[in-house]
Amino acid sequence: MRYLPVAACTCVLLAAACSAASSAGGQRVSSARAGALVLEDIKGRDVRFSDLLGKRVVMVSFWATFCKPCAAEMPFLQQLHENYDGEGLTVIGISLDTADTESLVAPFVSRNNYTFSICIDRQSDAAAALNSKSVLPYLVVFGRDGKVALQKDGFAPGDRPALEKLVKDLLAVEPASTESHGS
Repeated sequence: MRYLPVAACTCVLLAAACSAASSAGGQRVSSARAGALVLEDIKGRDVRFSDLLGKRVVMVSFWATFCKPCAAEMPFLQQLHENYDGEGLTVIGISLDTADTESLVAPFVSRNNYTFSICIDRQSDAAAALNSKSVLPYLVVFGRDGKVALQKDGFAPGDRPALEKLVKDLLAVEPASTESHGS
């Protein structure tokens, strides 16, 4: 009986650790590796993470046309893009569609009037840096400091309030100045 409280605490701690790991698929994201990414969006423009990280809040969503939870998340990403782009949020959708379904990406984006950057990770560079398990949907949010603020796999409509609050909180932090203020 003396060991029951210790065993109960151990179980609670293990459950919490497993839950935290599973919420991000147990993946670790390196801001340095993310900063080296350069992807081409579906309009042919380069998306350079080094131009964004450390300056803007960056929300990266891995998705695919065949993923139903991804399709549910996309309108919310568009809403965030429309509401907060001017305040410093950049939303980037990275499609993990394969060669078999890649041709569906641009029509899907056009049909749904998504205006945030959409890239196709043909070489798996982004997945290797940010989503090594290729979980869908998978969200990585970077603060203005360039550090990972959130990693999350899956999406449910109930996630919206917490995600929007996170975006607002991150946008409230002023970006670090790159200018020298010497006297």
